[in-house]
Formats: sequence, structure tokens, C-alpha cells
Amino acid sequence: MNTHLAINVRAVTYGLRLTLGLVLLVMLNGCGSSVKVVADHDPATDFSAYRTYQWMPEPETDQMQRGLIWRDIKQAIDNRRFSAVFDDTLFDRRLTDIFCTFTIPDPVSVMKEESASKP
Repeated sequence: MNTHLAINVRAVTYGLRLTLGLVLLVMLNGCGSSVKVVADHDPATDFSAYRTYQWMPEPETDQMQRGLIWRDIKQAIDNRRFSAVFDDTLFDRRLTDIFCTFTIPDPVSVMKEESASKP
């Protein structure tokens, strides 16, 4: 009789762990948000002619850009996208082919704009 009880306890424990894991997975999936990326460039521009790039200086007034998010985004872009195309070893502004920047909109203002545009 003790063997039967031990098997049932294991089955219940396994079921609870599985259920808890699935609930956590569903909850974490709901935490994700979609990211809207907008590129502002002339589609007729041939970017293959450019070999060097630099980041535009960071504005002093933008609190978000001075934080870790600004640094992490720049580093991710440097590591993935531009490093395959551009030579970032030349830092002389006179020799730079293209200057890059990005903006991070205020989430509150974006939500207000989206709700105002809905009928």
C-alpha cells in the first residue's frame, strides 16, 4: 500500500510541476511586446559605396539616450549590422562616409498617439 501511495505522490508532484511550468511560460509569453522599427533613408541611395560610419553625438538633453539602453542598442548594431559592411576603425570625422543615429520614442507619447488615431 505504501508503494501505491508513493507512486501517486510522484504523479501529483510531476503534474503540479508541469502545470506550474506551463503557467509560467504563458505568463512570460504575455510579457513580450512588439517593437516597431522605422528606417528613414532614401531607397535610391546605394549604401554599398559607403565604407566608414560614425555615430552622431548623443544629445545632452535626452535622459534615455544617456542610459544603458542607448549604449546597448548601439553596441548591438555595431556588432551585427554595420560590422559586416562598414569599416568602423576609421574615426576621423573628415573621412567618415555616413553618420548614424536613432531615436527611442517616449512610450507614453506613443500610446497617446496610437489611441488618438483609433476611431
